[in-house]
Amino acid sequence: MESGKIIGAEALIPWHHPDDGLPPPGRFLPLIDGNALQTTLDWWVLDCAIAQISSWHNTLDDFVVSINISAQTIQDKNFTGRLTDLLQEHGVDGSLVELEIF
Repeated sequence: MESGKIIGAEALIPWHHPDDGLPPPGRFLPLIDGNALQTTLDWWVLDCAIAQISSWHNTLDDFVVSINISAQTIQDKNFTGRLTDLLQEHGVDGSLVELEIF
């Protein structure tokens, strides 16, 4: 705080409910818990967040982004390979990504 340097952020996914506006993720993510949509959403969020890290790379050194990911997705046997591919595709060092498993 003293230096004013931004050192990280958390990738959050918003959802605009037609009646309730923007409910917190804890209210809508449980609705997809355990089904294929959850894995699809996890990979979409990972791709978007890693792409954003890449775009910030020139202006924010060592800027770490925390990304929530389901246990279901991280347990997939191809998880490490797919994540490595995403990092390489966007030219992002893995040390700039922090995974939070829920």
